[in-house]
Amino acid sequence: MNKTGLCLLTCLTLVGLCHAEWTTPGLGTTYTAEDLATISGGAVTGSWPVYDQHENIIVHEEDTLQLLPGTVWQAVAFVSLTIQGELQASGEPWNPVSLRSLAGTPASWDGVTIDEGVAELAFTELRDAEDGVNFLYGSGELRYCSLCYNQDSGLHCLGSSPTLIGCLIEQNREYGVELTLSSSPVIQHCVIRNNNLDNSSPLNAVAIGIQGENNVVLSDCLIEGSGSSNQASCFSHWMSGDPLLRNCEITAGRSGVVIQGSGAQGNLERCWIHDNHYSNPMLGGSGINVNTACIPVIRDCCIENNDWGVTVTASCQPDFGSTADPGGNRLHENGSSAGADFWNNTGNNINAVGNWWGTAAESEIEEQINDAADGAFGEVAINPWLTDDEEFAPFFRQDIGWTWIEADANLILDPAGHFRDEEGLSFDLSGPGTFTTQGDMVEWMPPLDASEAEILITATTSTGLSSTDTLRVFIHNEPFGGGVELRVSTFYGSLVLDWESLTGAAYYNVYRSTTPFSTQWELVGVTTQTSWTDEGALVDDRGFYRVTAEILPE
Repeated sequence: MNKTGLCLLTCLTLVGLCHAEWTTPGLGTTYTAEDLATISGGAVTGSWPVYDQHENIIVHEEDTLQLLPGTVWQAVAFVSLTIQGELQASGEPWNPVSLRSLAGTPASWDGVTIDEGVAELAFTELRDAEDGVNFLYGSGELRYCSLCYNQDSGLHCLGSSPTLIGCLIEQNREYGVELTLSSSPVIQHCVIRNNNLDNSSPLNAVAIGIQGENNVVLSDCLIEGSGSSNQASCFSHWMSGDPLLRNCEITAGRSGVVIQGSGAQGNLERCWIHDNHYSNPMLGGSGINVNTACIPVIRDCCIENNDWGVTVTASCQPDFGSTADPGGNRLHENGSSAGADFWNNTGNNINAVGNWWGTAAESEIEEQINDAADGAFGEVAINPWLTDDEEFAPFFRQDIGWTWIEADANLILDPAGHFRDEEGLSFDLSGPGTFTTQGDMVEWMPPLDASEAEILITATTSTGLSSTDTLRVFIHNEPFGGGVELRVSTFYGSLVLDWESLTGAAYYNVYRSTTPFSTQWELVGVTTQTSWTDEGALVDDRGFYRVTAEILPE
């Protein structure tokens, strides 16, 4: 991030903190961390699997840096790793690559910068940096990565359009995702939550725009804010561009979606925008806020339980549905005051035809809308409106969309936990392997010799409308050295772990994590038995477990 306005004294201090720089030879070679420890003259030190970076490093445009599964790359000072060639970090679900700082605190190193280079990352965590990964006109794909505990952002793009699939972006001190200068990434099945922890200003979870035209695509994502006392909204688009949000769950922000700027358009399709509240509802709490001269199109979305459903200000004219193209949105149960579902604070007439407002009575719908009938505002056209909500398929609760198990273990699934709570839904699971129903839960046994599989979880309404969520499962087919099988089952809604005893074990430590990355484990239990019940886990929680044994000395 470009920092300006520093005083002379600060500049002199920063010069004193500069580090030496080393560049790979540029011979068209693929180097591992072990190779760099050998040839870099001290810029990288260490041995498998932990390597320390002491100087700024540039990977030459002709070279490739390959980080193997299990590599731990840690910066020992505020240094940068700049990729002008290619970075390949090929972790595994059970053995990720970690790029971090030795200090373990945000902004204790500069992070990874893709400077017109290429990044191909899988099962990799990037943490403790200014920006976890910073794309400067570079390209790449991040699959199942963790961009967490950074200062400025988890992902920053300046004129770049990478693809992110199944990534976790959380607990960054400022932005989760920051995009500008015509950056248009594709972000699929990612979880972006609980960012802007500094809360010094409204730095939004996904912030797009300021300069250039941005046409980002977010599909099947969870964008979750940090609660009603935090200044950040979930998604904001400024200036020009045409972002697409499809099948996203957007919740717990100062506002859910904010679109403003004379060239900002945008399409929201089948998004569930709910429970966005702010400590001062006069300054936030909108499910969707449209400002300036924007013309976004909103179709088949559920906008509910916010302080305000939709607020429209300045000279914009969003499209919530017309006679020729009905909106199909749910706008209801927002706020507690008149006009809380839709507040038109402009002089423009706005189309919101073909939507469900929680009632079939026109007078009750009008009470929920602030428009020309309430003062010097434009009209909100609603006729004809939907008379019930039976035309809506269920919205699914977004999650990161992948997990892993050992080959001889089974996976316990809660189909209802993948979808918005609605009455009368039926569920079906399909994919390779064997499914066995156990009450409200389903046990899945993977097929023999499979390395990964995709499970489709479908919910269907009584009227036949359906939604499908996907879960990708990676299967570890080689036994862990010295380990035993950890089995998971359910008992009256609680999760039960059991395992074989280990000779000489005095007791066992049970750890739980919401992420598959090994830096996030929390000690949740200690037992002398070979089983443990996690009564605090909800059946729709996504979690990972590990058990270690404390062995008595001989």
